Amino acid sequence: MPQENLIAIQARALAGVPIRLVLTEHNTLSRRVAAARRANYRHLSPLIARQYPRAEAIVAVSRGVADDLALQAGLPRQQISVIYNPAVPDDVMAKASMPVPHPWIQAREPPVVLGVGNFAPQKDFSTLIRALAHLRRSRPAHLIILGGATDAAAGGKRGAQLLRLASELGVAEDVDLPGYVANPYPWMAQASVLALSST
Repeated sequence: MPQENLIAIQARALAGVPIRLVLTEHNTLSRRVAAARRANYRHLSPLIARQYPRAEAIVAVSRGVADDLALQAGLPRQQISVIYNPAVPDDVMAKASMPVPHPWIQAREPPVVLGVGNFAPQKDFSTLIRALAHLRRSRPAHLIILGGATDAAAGGKRGAQLLRLASELGVAEDVDLPGYVANPYPWMAQASVLALSST
């Protein structure tokens, strides 16, 4: 996140230690800047433009994130490297074959749509719930969202908001938020659909 990267740059300067600093960006800066403006952090892009070049490297997880960062912060695109997210681990097939102790997954009917991720706004699970409500007009289906938030209070609040939305749309009985699951692979393997709703 930009704020953490900016803090790291300042911390290194204050500490006066000769460590190498690599900054990473996982999300598009344009959305963060829009959110920051709503929170009155209007100087985020200029700060990034001034401070990020002080690091030894700037890494983005996709070309799109890199291009957006260069455009929004006015950084030379060639200063931003792209390193994609890690590959699938060797034991994924063994993990995927484990049983799932959820009645909807075990029943296999109606179909189960699965979402996985933290409840951060960019995961956009509210759109996934709206899509379920639209789907439910023509056929039965369930939605399970695995995950939550590293901050339990924020995760609880966002989870409650998602459940409230499901209730407002009349699909509360078809939505379940089991929380964090250490091994999501069997859920992915056995669900009817894995939906990525990120903005």
